[in-house]
Amino acid sequence: MNEREGPTFPSDWLEIARKDWTRTLHMLDKEDAEAASFFFQQSLEKYLKAFLLQHGWKLRKIHELDALLDNAAKHNPGLEDFRDLCVCPCNVSRGRFKKLSKVRPCTLGLLDYRRL
Repeated sequence: MNEREGPTFPSDWLEIARKDWTRTLHMLDKEDAEAASFFFQQSLEKYLKAFLLQHGWKLRKIHELDALLDNAAKHNPGLEDFRDLCVCPCNVSRGRFKKLSKVRPCTLGLLDYRRL
């Protein structure tokens, strides 16, 4: 692991992203929208980085979801459908969170489902 940039393998990022996704769902169960939003953003960032690394992206220190999505959409244009989630995850409505809580990240097109 590179201390400045984080893990270097997609599988490492996926492991961390899954933990953040689980934390998102847990915070939703606790009705803590602020914490759920934080972990949701963290999970999306890590899933996007894993996806990009799987496509040969050179890891760099970046936290902007919209910039990560710009790069990811070059490999999977369907990801543009989730642009609103990347603009400001804190503004995701409670209803949208409820729907997302039933979604596995692979259905967002971020991952090869066989790797989950």
